[in-house]
Amino acid sequence: MFVGEAGSASEALDAVSARERVLRCVTERPGSWGMEIARLTDLAFSTVFSRLADLEAEGHVQALQVDRERHFFPAFTPWEMEVLALLRAPEGLRILQHAARRPGLDNREAFTAQVGVSNTAVGKYTDRFVQLGLLRRVEIPSTRRPGVGWAVAAEAAPRVRFLLLKLTGDTPEVRALRDLLASLRA
Repeated sequence: MFVGEAGSASEALDAVSARERVLRCVTERPGSWGMEIARLTDLAFSTVFSRLADLEAEGHVQALQVDRERHFFPAFTPWEMEVLALLRAPEGLRILQHAARRPGLDNREAFTAQVGVSNTAVGKYTDRFVQLGLLRRVEIPSTRRPGVGWAVAAEAAPRVRFLLLKLTGDTPEVRALRDLLASLRA
């Protein structure tokens, strides 16, 4: 046996192991980004991105660019990937959790004050959640100043239920989606 052969076999086993760890991480935490996957799998950044490229080329993993981050998913629909990517952002997660816990009307000022995120973030995430059909805009009548608020969109329930069937684990994103469904039943 040649010296190089032993190293090659060892490298091949390491590559399979790294590939499985990356795929398991993407499956268990859909919407994760590269640095997060490297941290969770305890693999080098370059190894993670090499394995992600292989998995993406083979159709096992999909990627979605949201703002500056590239999020990785097992085979999900574009709608599911965008929902999960938005929920991976702490502000997006907190805004949807707040909407689920306080179903009904709430204006931007209330979101900003109660959720503890910037007015810009509230606008950005509520607009995206409205576009995705998770929230809907509602006119708020007021004696002082009429405004626009948000309510959980009942039409989203079937898609959210189907998405939850694909997810494993008890992550903050899964809990937020379950809370959203629970608020519709209440």
